[in-house]
Amino acid sequence: METQLFDFNQLNQLHVSEKEKVKWVDDALRMQSHIELPAKISLKPSSEVFYNFMPVVIPDLNIAGVKVINRIPGRHPTLTSHIMIYDLNDGHLKAIMDGDYITTARTGSVAAHSIQLLARSHYKSVGFIGLGNQARATVKSLLSIHDDPLKIVLLKYKDQASDFERYLQSLMGISLSAVQIVTTPEEVFRQSDVVVSSVTYAAKDILTDTSVMEPGTLLLPIHTRGFMNLDAVVDRIYCDSVAQIRNFKYFDKFHGLAQINDVLTGHAPGRQNDQERLTVYNIGTALHDLFFAAKFYELANKQGKASFDWQEPQEKVWYR
Repeated sequence: METQLFDFNQLNQLHVSEKEKVKWVDDALRMQSHIELPAKISLKPSSEVFYNFMPVVIPDLNIAGVKVINRIPGRHPTLTSHIMIYDLNDGHLKAIMDGDYITTARTGSVAAHSIQLLARSHYKSVGFIGLGNQARATVKSLLSIHDDPLKIVLLKYKDQASDFERYLQSLMGISLSAVQIVTTPEEVFRQSDVVVSSVTYAAKDILTDTSVMEPGTLLLPIHTRGFMNLDAVVDRIYCDSVAQIRNFKYFDKFHGLAQINDVLTGHAPGRQNDQERLTVYNIGTALHDLFFAAKFYELANKQGKASFDWQEPQEKVWYR
């Protein structure tokens, strides 16, 4: 039995609608109560190098698998990942796949799903702090599934806001009411019903005045950086896995806590009114990585596309 290889370019050529990806997120979350999802294993050979191992068993898809992420300073890109999928019954290694494309795609879809689930009624504006690939994937997914025009608010940083605006203009089939570029995080919060942060480093709190977070605001810190001072202030916190945030600084001061999958299945409350301030921590689990990988595997084989000439990205590749 052969093992198939799928690199970044191969996955990038598969055509899956943003609506379908968000449906994958929803389907995976509804399986979460009957999968095996142990905590991530993190190995650090040195202070700047790490290897993270994220295993999962998904009986409904008849697969087991693991995502491996590593960070190697001096390599381009510094951070990369791979996914291995096994047949649950016979242990056959079905595929080895690039994890970078899948991580970006599922992260954007997960964020869009959380926004649709927990944002205030008839929200009209979404702000972005940090304008890299994760922000691109999120805005593309969200604009594809949201029926009404949205105002997009961007925090200016170098030339990224202008580049991001051009990216928005390149998207097909989406509806924008406006794009606004502002110069401070406070202004992003004042202008936005939903705030998405994808900054990967924050030496201090990004929003020092917590009162700037208006009633009804939904906050999604994708990489968790810069907003933990709000954890003891917001009305409720949601997450993809309680185990992954249990060591957060203000965990014992949360006013309310629930997993997203429990909200979907009716075992935990969602937003109760349009005045609640909420935070969502989607740290990222192997459930979504392997669910997406399995779906891409099926799609590639249906289309007769399988890559056996593995090509690692040699530089940062922008999500499209």
